[in-house]
This record gives sequence, structure tokens and C-alpha cells, in this order.
Amino acid sequence: MPPADQHEEEKVQRALKLLHENPRMKIATAVRQTRAIYDRVRRRLKGIPRSSARGGHNKKLNMPSTAALKEYLLMCHSLGRPCSIDATTAAANSILRYNGEEGTANRQWAKNWIQREKDFVKTIRSTPLSAKRRAAHQKEDIKEHFAEFKRCKTKWGILDEDTYNFDETGCMIGMVNGSLVVVPAGCTVAYVDDPENRELVTSTECISAGGYHVPPMITFKGAYHLRKYFTNEMDGNILFSRSESGFVNNKLTLRWLRHFNDFTEKRTVGRYRMLIFDGYGSHITQDFLDFCWSHHIRPFQLLPHSTHLTQPLDVGAFQKFKFEFKQCLREEVFYGATEITKADFFAMFPVFSTKTFTEKLCKSAFKKTGLIPFRPEIVLNKMKEYGGVQEEIRVESSDDESDGFATPPPPVWSE
Repeated sequence: MPPADQHEEEKVQRALKLLHENPRMKIATAVRQTRAIYDRVRRRLKGIPRSSARGGHNKKLNMPSTAALKEYLLMCHSLGRPCSIDATTAAANSILRYNGEEGTANRQWAKNWIQREKDFVKTIRSTPLSAKRRAAHQKEDIKEHFAEFKRCKTKWGILDEDTYNFDETGCMIGMVNGSLVVVPAGCTVAYVDDPENRELVTSTECISAGGYHVPPMITFKGAYHLRKYFTNEMDGNILFSRSESGFVNNKLTLRWLRHFNDFTEKRTVGRYRMLIFDGYGSHITQDFLDFCWSHHIRPFQLLPHSTHLTQPLDVGAFQKFKFEFKQCLREEVFYGATEITKADFFAMFPVFSTKTFTEKLCKSAFKKTGLIPFRPEIVLNKMKEYGGVQEEIRVESSDDESDGFATPPPPVWSE
């Protein structure tokens, strides 16, 4: 309470004390003797507390809801997607709807809330920065990546078995590359048939540190599904989708996230699941983040251009996935296939997918990235061959006062 208001409140309390000690005294008399404000004394006698004690009219969220909104803002900031005023308003309204509240928040409410919570949050103007410049990470940034991963797991009490990584990989249905073959001693070149079907099929894969492989989502180019595509022995839990380009988009990624939740929610050992992914645009839409938040999924975004070191699927799974696919394709060509269609690809898919995503491989992928078990030195040692160059660059640029190339520090995961 400001000093002036505190002084006025002391006058009101003296007037109330006089009236309590002298039941026959009039309010006006007590006010004249104490120099208190008449209306304030009268309201107190009617049982109306001072406005500062009522909590104000702006407090739409109770304490648990306020804490949830703070955690949501922290999560978005840690993903490199800090919330705007409008996004903060939308998040507050989502919390109100979830709690069954009738009221709604607006921009002015959000501004007032930020001002009231100024010890925790503030507004600053974001600065556009080239994605390539943000991606110019040093060895220290990789260390901070591991520290943030550990902080996030500790903050939410996430167990190893509840830690997942997902990403997309593409396969050209009928593209055969060169392979080692046996020919007569005098032969200098060997040709094999190439089906030359460059149509792209995208497989969205997800694995856990506990060895579980979530049924994938297969996306192919087209306006509709043909029944002949699926006369095979594919797993009935696989999710099929289509897009104009053959790539996933925001809508399909959100559909996959629901698919992921269906297959992992009942398997959760702890309370929260962690979902590790790269910075692809459709992975961090507002709808994606909202679904994660409301289903106890905590997203963890990898550093840009670091997935060759830090993403389990890239490091330990996709290379074998492509190898097994090419093996199946070469076998088809060897036995006389001159054309590979979608139906042929879907018939091969269960074979090379099953050979790839074993329990042993899933666990090994997380181990190779130093995430689980937690051993950052596995990745840091891989960077030694160019660590000296990085240190030299950092020293040479130390005289520049600009920190435009620096990665913003992550938020502190505190209660």
C-alpha cells in the first residue's frame, strides 16, 4: 500500500475505534476528530473492505491458474517462441475455459497482469535475427543445451521411460543408388534397372528412451487414398495422411500429436512426458503447444542445426532406416521389378521398419546423443576436432560489444 493510502487508512481505523468505544457517537463527529474520509468510514461500518484488500477487479485467475500461466510462458520462451500480448491473452482464456470459468480475458487484462507480475515477467521488443546467425552455436551452447535438458527433466519430474523424440524422414519410392556387386574380372561397369519413381513419402517416426517405437504416420502426395495401396500386412495402428506436396504441415503435425498421445498416455510411468524435436515450423505452432500443455506433454526444442549431434533419431535411427529401405528396394529390382508403386512401397514398409526400430536401437539412439544416460561428453568429444577454431572465433570477436550472435539464455526453471 502506498504511504499516502496507508496514512488515510490509519485515520479510518482511528475513527472506527472511536465509534466502537462510543456507540452513540455519530459518524460525522468521529470523522471531524480524526480527519478521516467520511465515505470510507461509512463503507467500513457496512462491512465493505478497502479495495486493495479485495484483490481488485482484474484478478480473473486464481493462484494455481496464475502459476500455470507462468509455466506456459516459460515453456514458450524456452522454445525460442516468446508469447506476445495476444498469445498471453489466448493462453489465459484457455485456462479459464479449462476451469469452467465464464469470464474472458482481453489485451488490457493481459497488460495489467504483466504489470502486476512484474517480478516474474516483463515485456521487451523482440529483435529479428537471421536464422543462420542464431544457428551459429559454439561449444558452450551445446553445454547449455544439455544443462537445459537436465533442468527441464528435473523441473517436471520426467522419467527416462517417458522421454520421446520425434522427427520426419522422407523416402523416394523408387530411387536405387549404386551398390557393391560381383562381376567378371574384365568388367568395368555394371548397370541395374532403376524404377525412377521420385515420388516422396514422408514417415513421421517417434521413439522413447525406454525402447518403445510409436506407430508412425505415413504422409504421401495425393488427393485421396486408394484401397489397392493397403492390400498388405501393414500394422493397423499406422496413421495414414496425405498432402499436396507429400510433406507434413501444421494440420498433419497436430494430427500426429493426437496420435502420439493415444499411444503413449497410458504407458506413462510418471506424470509428464517429454517430447524432443527440432525447430521445424509445424512443430511449434500455437495449437501444437496448447495441446502439449493440456495433456502433460512438455516439449523440448533442440538447438538449430545441431540435430546431427543431439537428435536421437538423426544420430541413431534414420541412417539404418534408409539403409534397410534401399536393401528392400534392391531386392525387388534384383528379382525383376521395373516399377515401384505406392502399393509396392507400403508392402515393403513393415519389413524395413521392423528391422530398424528395435528396442535396442531406440535405447542406443538416446545413448549416442548423451541424453539418456546423461553423458554430455559423448557429444562434446565429437566437437573436439573443430573446437580450436570455435575458440579462436570467439576470442577474435570478443572486442565487439554487440551480442547479436549470442544465443539467449534459457529461463530459470523455478517455482
